Amino acid sequence: MSKRVQPGPFDSLSHRWHALAERRRAHFVEMYDSGRWKHYYTEEQFVIEMREAIKAAEGWERIAKRAPNVIAADAMVNTVAQAAAKASDAPMDGAIGRLSTFRG
Repeated sequence: MSKRVQPGPFDSLSHRWHALAERRRAHFVEMYDSGRWKHYYTEEQFVIEMREAIKAAEGWERIAKRAPNVIAADAMVNTVAQAAAKASDAPMDGAIGRLSTFRG
């Protein structure tokens, strides 16, 4: 199984969004622990906001964890590109001859 050697262009972005979502979740937990939430929210509003913060943090955690382990399509593209480069170095006469045998 091939693994991606370089991080993808959006890997660091997903980690930053995950960190932001975790800070938001921690902020809601701290507001709950201190009781400050009562100054800003009704109980129902606070529960809704807390659930959204938890859901967002968990979602970004899944994305950020998956990002380094994804077998990227670019790895396959690189493999195909390397094979094409090798094929372009090979003499074309043999390839054309093989193609003509399929034409009948």
